[in-house]
Amino acid sequence: MVDFRFQSISTSGESRSGVLKGRDRADVIQQLSSRGETATKVEKIKASEKLAAVTKTRKRRLSKIEMSAMIRELATAQEAGLPLMQALRTIRRQATPAASDVLDHFIACVEAGDPMYKAAAEWGEPFDDLIVGMLRASDASGQMSVILHQLADLMDRSLELKRELLGAIIYPAIIAALIAISGIVLVTVLVPRLIEPLAGQMVLPWPTVVVMWFATFILQWWIWIIVAIGALITAWKSWISIPENRFKLEQAMVEKDQIVQVGLQV
Repeated sequence: MVDFRFQSISTSGESRSGVLKGRDRADVIQQLSSRGETATKVEKIKASEKLAAVTKTRKRRLSKIEMSAMIRELATAQEAGLPLMQALRTIRRQATPAASDVLDHFIACVEAGDPMYKAAAEWGEPFDDLIVGMLRASDASGQMSVILHQLADLMDRSLELKRELLGAIIYPAIIAALIAISGIVLVTVLVPRLIEPLAGQMVLPWPTVVVMWFATFILQWWIWIIVAIGALITAWKSWISIPENRFKLEQAMVEKDQIVQVGLQV
């Protein structure tokens, strides 16, 4: 079976286009006739075109901000009464390069008769299960513009929350890093130099001995300390990437917030 790109006219006079599989050109024309459509153009899709399309669609990654804007524009176009295919082609004209790749994929899938949520699932990241589910709901409910607006609002709130969290974390992280660097310099450089002339003349107090031992430990094993920290970070990322573990963590955080709220109310 070979892929053919077609253009046809339905019995109501509506122009249609898409991709069909067939043994040859006559087979595709027969398929269109069985659907009540008259073929006006049927051409075989070359293998080089498929390869170029696949290569193009994987060149650029769509960011969350671009995806939110794309979904909101699609919702606005649907709200204005444009059919889905015309809406996709309209926002495709003004889309960013990364969004254009996604919209080309959506247009090809919709032309082939697939729903938009299936096209999003086939594309993969950044279309996660939540977005695919919302697109499925919009397709099933018949209120695509409303649900797409809700999805865009949800994504905007998520992005705003991430920006607020990042802004709240950066300053404390910088302060913590400066304190850690100052402490390491103090323990490994300044304290040993100050204590060294007195080390053989008096019995040092145990806090000073602990500091000296800590300084010696860091100087001798610093590379292994860095390796251990890197291993812990890698292990944490691997653990949190598992959906079940992420769900347990988020559930624990929600339960903790509920306990805190109950405590404040009491």
